[in-house]
Amino acid sequence: MPSAIAQQGARQRDIAAVSAQASLDPIHAGHTYVLTGLQSLSQRDKVDLISRAIGKPVRWEEVPPQQFRQAMLAQGVPEDVPERIIGFWSSLSSQQTMPISPAVEQILGRPALTFAEWASEHAAAFWN
Repeated sequence: MPSAIAQQGARQRDIAAVSAQASLDPIHAGHTYVLTGLQSLSQRDKVDLISRAIGKPVRWEEVPPQQFRQAMLAQGVPEDVPERIIGFWSSLSSQQTMPISPAVEQILGRPALTFAEWASEHAAAFWN
C-alpha cells in the first residue's frame, strides 16, 4: 500500500486524488510520496492570498506561544497537540518557505492546485 506525506501546501483535493490514483495503480505499492503545492509560500504570502480571495484585508499577527497554547487547550485540544504545533512553527519564521515536490504532477499528470485556487474555493469559510 502506498503512503503519502502531505506537507504544508498540499491541498485536500490533490491529496485525495493522489491517494485514489496510488491505491488503484499497483506501480505505487510500497512507495512514499511527499505531497506539496506548486509554490513555496510564507505565512504572510498565504494571508495576502486569502485577503485577495475574500476581498477584505487580513493581517498576519504572531501570537506568543503561551497565548496560543491556552487558546488551543480552551478549545479542548489534547495537551500534546499545542506543543507539537508550537515546535513546528517555532522552527520556521513567518517569512520562511518550505520545499516543493513534483509528486502531485508526476502521479496525476496535472499540476498541483495553487494556494490562491484553494483560498478562492474556501473563501466562504474565512468569513465565518
